[in-house]
Amino acid sequence: MAGYPTDYRSPWIDDNGFLCVRTGSERRTREALERDLDIATALTAEGNLKTIWDARAAGSFDVDAWVPLIRR
Repeated sequence: MAGYPTDYRSPWIDDNGFLCVRTGSERRTREALERDLDIATALTAEGNLKTIWDARAAGSFDVDAWVPLIRR
C-alpha cells in the first residue's frame, strides 16, 4: 500500500462543522497526542462534534500514546 502524502495539522473545525484531525508521517508520541486532544477539547467546548481523524499517513504510534486517547 502506497503512503498517503499528508502533513501533520493541528485539529480544526471545517466548514461543515466537523472536528478534523490529521496526523503526518512522524512517529506520534503521548505528548503530541495529548496536545492534539487538548486542542480538540477546546474546540468542542460547546459540545460533541462528529470527528474525522485522518491517520492514513501515520507511520507509527508510541505504545503509551494510546493511553490519553483511550481515557478520553
